[in-house]
Amino acid sequence: MNSLTGNSVLAVLALIAVDAGAFSYEPWVSVRPKVPVLPANQLKFYLHFREPMARGEVFRYIRLVEIDKSAQEVAEVPEPFREVELWDETFTRMTLWLHPGRQKPGVNLNVDIGPILEEGKRYRLEISPEWDFEDGKGLTGEDRNTERFDFYAGPTDDAQPDPSGWTVERESERAIKVLTGECIDSVSAEKRITFYDESGKVVVPNFFSSNSEYLFVSRQLWESGKYRMEVDPALEDVAGNSVARPFNLDIVKYPDFMERTEPVVVEFVLP
Repeated sequence: MNSLTGNSVLAVLALIAVDAGAFSYEPWVSVRPKVPVLPANQLKFYLHFREPMARGEVFRYIRLVEIDKSAQEVAEVPEPFREVELWDETFTRMTLWLHPGRQKPGVNLNVDIGPILEEGKRYRLEISPEWDFEDGKGLTGEDRNTERFDFYAGPTDDAQPDPSGWTVERESERAIKVLTGECIDSVSAEKRITFYDESGKVVVPNFFSSNSEYLFVSRQLWESGKYRMEVDPALEDVAGNSVARPFNLDIVKYPDFMERTEPVVVEFVLP
């Protein structure tokens, strides 16, 4: 199992309740996952906005640049994004794809232009404050700042998530912690992980968020007792590897590879 540091370090996927009232200022945009080290074959980011945003020409406001050790810009990364606008139904979350054709080894764009991220290099994702809200309002005051996210490209992650090895423990009354060997895509987790209590009733979280160490899932109360977590095989990590299959599956090398089709069940008890 690959890790983001190249060592066999167990990542932590922590599900933690978030108190929305704990923050006096909500930034106009936040990037997820937002951690110092990401795999060089990272596939996408999620841009979470405070309000619905103007649409139609969004890529004019987004840049990916290479930076040096002193955080100075070296060069803009050419053609890094799959320029298709993918919004949720509220228009407050946009999926920003790094072009899969460049991130997948051996395909045309990867060969002709090269990968977007190179292991060992540093990068910055920038989002311009010139981007208006849906109602035409521009950013003002403390919002009038470019959102910058600096990160380091670590080793590629080509391994499938393996939920059968996950364990779960309590973090607080409203939080549980799932220890995993993978960095999980938070939106995929929201869709593909289902919790059940001892009676078989679905336990519905009300908030998901993640970075490469933690997946946050809020709930009013995690009561003591037995639970079951079912993980759909379509669940993905941040490099696009699913429980069912690796993103970069070499069917020539593995012609008999069988995709997993059944969910993975993890039972746990909370004290």
